[in-house]
Amino acid sequence: TPSLELSKINQIFWVGALGAAVLQVNILVSRFLAFSLDETGSLSYLFLSSRLVELPLGVFVISISTVLFPELSKSASQKDHKLFSLHLFRGLRMTSAITIPAAVGLIILAEPILSILFNWGMFGQNEVLLATEVLEISACGLPFYAVSTFLVKGFHSKQNMKVPLQAAILSMSSNIFFSILLMQSHGVHGLAWANVIAAVTQSFLLYWKTSDLKWSFLFKKDQLYMPSILISSCLMALLLFSLKDWSPLEYGKGNDLVKIAGLIPLGVLTNFCSLFLAGLPEVRNLMVNFKPPVKL
Repeated sequence: TPSLELSKINQIFWVGALGAAVLQVNILVSRFLAFSLDETGSLSYLFLSSRLVELPLGVFVISISTVLFPELSKSASQKDHKLFSLHLFRGLRMTSAITIPAAVGLIILAEPILSILFNWGMFGQNEVLLATEVLEISACGLPFYAVSTFLVKGFHSKQNMKVPLQAAILSMSSNIFFSILLMQSHGVHGLAWANVIAAVTQSFLLYWKTSDLKWSFLFKKDQLYMPSILISSCLMALLLFSLKDWSPLEYGKGNDLVKIAGLIPLGVLTNFCSLFLAGLPEVRNLMVNFKPPVKL
């Protein structure tokens, strides 16, 4: 009956919403606990770092999940396990290929990024340095939150809300536990590490519970391409790290702006070329389908 169907949809919605919103809940818990710290500015550092980490999540990962969700749902409803796995591999490859180098870039270029965006008024260079430490920690959790976000969509496509809910509860519980444990000795850094641990816990449980995935798939070139993605990110990291002290102008915002404007595109290009040479299917397809503008 319509009422029973509506009740089922309502139940699925709230369970699914909790499973998908675990990142926001963990950040809210960390911000609440930060009020009890004696460290000046700890709440601001957590807030700024979480917003910068959420940017690639919102722009890229949510877009990938939204585009592939109908394909996952269709193959799941048709019980086409092979096609479902292909879409799942594709989404995980794209998610990892974007968020792992994004995390590396945030870690290495944290200081100039924060300086350009927030070094105004009362938020001076000392605050930038303190916020940099928190951002470097928070960025470590970016790939894990990204993988969790996509895998949750995979479970939702099969109308399985139980596993994402279990993973969300485990993530929130571990975040609370490690936040209370680590904040006593490490302050705001402990809260940031607790968020990372929670992200790792959630992603590992979701991956383990996904029947279409095996741990060996991470290392197979024809499936998830994880070694190629990690090697490409390491090459990009070496390049950025060797150039991060480059000072094209006098020290100041102008120098940071030129540095970011030069190093971010260079890092993206390096990572893209490395993934192309490694044979990542999505990068290869992008180059094959690329059509240069016709000259008149």
